[in-house]
Amino acid sequence: MDYLSEILPGTLIERRYRVKKILGQGGMGRAYLVADEQRFNKLCVLKEFAPQDLEANFVNKSRELFEREARVLNKINHPQIPEFLGCFTESGRLLLVQEYIDGYTYAQLLQQRQQEGKTFLETEVIQWLKDLLPVLSYIHAHNIIHRDISPDNVMLPFGSNKPMLIDFGLVNRQAITQLTSSSNLPQAPTAVGKIGYSPSEQINEGKYYFNSDLYALAVTALVLLIGKHPQTFFDNFKLKWYWRDFVTVGEDFGNILDKMLARIPQDRYQTAQEVLIALSTIYPDNYSFASLTPTTFLEPCPSSQDEDYPFETTVDSIKNKTKSTKIFALICLLVFVISLMLLWQSPYINGLCNMLNNCVEKRDLE
Repeated sequence: MDYLSEILPGTLIERRYRVKKILGQGGMGRAYLVADEQRFNKLCVLKEFAPQDLEANFVNKSRELFEREARVLNKINHPQIPEFLGCFTESGRLLLVQEYIDGYTYAQLLQQRQQEGKTFLETEVIQWLKDLLPVLSYIHAHNIIHRDISPDNVMLPFGSNKPMLIDFGLVNRQAITQLTSSSNLPQAPTAVGKIGYSPSEQINEGKYYFNSDLYALAVTALVLLIGKHPQTFFDNFKLKWYWRDFVTVGEDFGNILDKMLARIPQDRYQTAQEVLIALSTIYPDNYSFASLTPTTFLEPCPSSQDEDYPFETTVDSIKNKTKSTKIFALICLLVFVISLMLLWQSPYINGLCNMLNNCVEKRDLE
């Protein structure tokens, strides 16, 4: 297989998808923004399988797995997963089309908040988990493991309050390595996932389980809370998390995160449904998050001057109340002065003097 050059903007694919621009490129291929001319130019994502490793056996097996997993994704139908629209070949290129999601990734949303000296609140992260866990439960029921959950791969579409899980790793490089090996010798582990987010069995051994996704989901939740890369609060020598040195959350929620982050897979929750039940038991759908203690950061943070902090809100309310009191007092004083003036002049005002029976006689005026 020869290395395939980038598809140029304006190119028409499959007589319907007009390439607008390239969205990104990785070791296994490229992604393009395209307009579907058979659906009123609706925007889609076109993914091209174009591995940089051109060894023939590797390419053939990776292509086989690409097509196999594409068929699996074709069975998925969930509102929080981009719709799978098709897989086909054209001019020697293997292509896949998915729904285009217009919105921000949570990495972008976190960056926006950090520019204001903020991160995500505990209440927001709890709801975020409760929104995503059913999605993981759904894909796991179809024997699909995402393997790459991080703030970059969760999006919030414009006009929606539900996060979407994106960018499924279609090809498992470890499986390809094993399939293409002509030797009976054990293969060296191949990293699958994202360092800092994926558990050790996935990074060091190339193994992954359903609760490997739960581990990565918990790490992502902590990144949203703390606003730092996970390696900042993980000790690589002791293989322990020290996230509590950076943020304080409710005890029950902290225990749930700890169990999701257990180093040994058997010590974690085994399914997404178990985590959802644990969260829902502590925080049911009708739970009032107002009773939660606000998230406390244990290190200096620029947001200490933020207007949303309770103390400053109280100060503002006191200022507003004082201002209102002054205005009311001024109005009362003005009314009092006008009343005195009217009373003083009342003998000379016909209507008023008749009411008060103190009219000045005409002779008094002569």
